[in-house]
Amino acid sequence: ERRAPQSALRSMIIGRFAPSPSGALHPGNLLCALLAWLSCRSQGGAGPCGITATQQLAPAANGPEGYERNFFSFDEGNIRFIFLDSHYMAVTDSRSEECMRSWIRKNAVRPQGQALIVVMHHPMFPVHYKFDDYMRAELMQRNYLDVLEEVRTDMILCGHQHICCRTREIRGMIQMMGVSGSKLFDECTSPLMEKVISNTPAAGIIIAENGSIEA
Repeated sequence: ERRAPQSALRSMIIGRFAPSPSGALHPGNLLCALLAWLSCRSQGGAGPCGITATQQLAPAANGPEGYERNFFSFDEGNIRFIFLDSHYMAVTDSRSEECMRSWIRKNAVRPQGQALIVVMHHPMFPVHYKFDDYMRAELMQRNYLDVLEEVRTDMILCGHQHICCRTREIRGMIQMMGVSGSKLFDECTSPLMEKVISNTPAAGIIIAENGSIEA
């Protein structure tokens, strides 16, 4: 077995720095870049610190005016994904709300046989009682549930309440909540839930075929 000389391996070491895809450089980015460069130099690496391209990780900037990176959509296979920033969905003024509703309608237009999955952080249908979550959900349902039904949403993917669960079909769509990490809850008081896996991390499988979704 032939191996490259250690000096050759050292010369191939190049520090890498991946800036955030969602914003401009800031002091924290520069500190990370400096540490990557120092680590490279300490191991005998040659050349400057390379900046890793993050374009493929950046969200599509195709949201409504003023919210280009908070709301966006793209296609993956036979699924249209629409991402909605739920932090804005319950606190915007009526003009912005109508702008977002119109944007959802426009971006939900898709070929026949393509499923639609809407992704947001906060649940449209909360799992367990928390006053702030229920108030937010009530406003989101009042302002957006009808348009999601109108565009034939198949599934809502969400998180926030740290329980893996799936609702029964509600107005033509189901909601699936994922969970990871060490913050877990086992309480579930919602009668809307069809399947609940509580107090443990869990992964879900989504199958999209012929314009329909199974989870």
